[in-house]
Amino acid sequence: MEEVSQMEEVRDKVRQEVEDTARIIEEYKQKLTEVFEKKKESLRKEAEQESADIIARAKQESEEIIAEAKERAKREAEEKTKLEVERIIVKAEEESTEIIVKATQEAEREVSRIIAEAETEVERMAAKVTEEAKAEAERSTKAVTELKQKAEYDIKAAKEKIRQEAEVVAEAIQKAEKIISVARNKVQEELEESARVTAEAKQQLEQVIGAAEHETKQELEHRGEPVASTAAITEERAEIAEPVVMVKGDVASRKAGDDKLYQGTLELDITPTVDFVQMQRLLKQLRQIPDLQILLVGGPVDDKTRVTVFIAKPLPLLSILKEMPPVMDAVEQENNIQVVLKTGASN
Repeated sequence: MEEVSQMEEVRDKVRQEVEDTARIIEEYKQKLTEVFEKKKESLRKEAEQESADIIARAKQESEEIIAEAKERAKREAEEKTKLEVERIIVKAEEESTEIIVKATQEAEREVSRIIAEAETEVERMAAKVTEEAKAEAERSTKAVTELKQKAEYDIKAAKEKIRQEAEVVAEAIQKAEKIISVARNKVQEELEESARVTAEAKQQLEQVIGAAEHETKQELEHRGEPVASTAAITEERAEIAEPVVMVKGDVASRKAGDDKLYQGTLELDITPTVDFVQMQRLLKQLRQIPDLQILLVGGPVDDKTRVTVFIAKPLPLLSILKEMPPVMDAVEQENNIQVVLKTGASN
């Protein structure tokens, strides 16, 4: 999921860079168009103003020439005939027209020159702006490429890191499984050794009891007192001793209901397994019970956790469990005790 997210971020950044590049080029185009229009309008106004100035100057010169000619003709009227005066006026008008035509032609040439220079300047500016836009686009493309390469490198590094972490976790799991296996084997060996020692002690005890019975029998016979049969002695001992139950090969005293006394190795099946806090509270309180030792805490299987304990002296474990705050109920099932924990909501 993390790799997919990184790829999405890279795509978004690349798409954003492309959109920014397109936007920059579009802005350059708009600015260029505005510059063209403003320059054209400025040049047109400048050309019109220049043409108007030239024509105005030409008209003024023409009017001055005509006025001068009229004044000259007036002065010469006394000396020349009317025809001569008219000829002078016509000539002056022709010269004035010629001056106006020349001035108009010169104004048109000036306007054409200004417009040509303006077009050249505009083309130069357009080429410059286009080149700058192209360079900006190339820089953006390069940045996008570098960003993509960096993202690919980061993703590759993240994959390698995940692979290394997975190897470390796998190695840790293998070590943990090995430790658990060794611990289980050790507990099993200890249980077997405990059972063997218990069996040997039981056998030795029976031998001692048998020898004692034999000596007692011989002494009674020597005294001439009646000797009880072996069956009677066994029955008497059974009446004195409490009833016993077998718990995985160990002997336990039995009483009615919750007062049953347990001794030896016993397994507790604890449910539910999801409440870790309650489980830890129960284990802590089990460790505080005198003459009780936790041998093994198994992993959760079928929504229950199996805890193996060893009881050195007879204990009413069922009654003790029911009094514990984390326990909702405890019942005996076959040779095990089923323990139901309270949930967090029922505390």
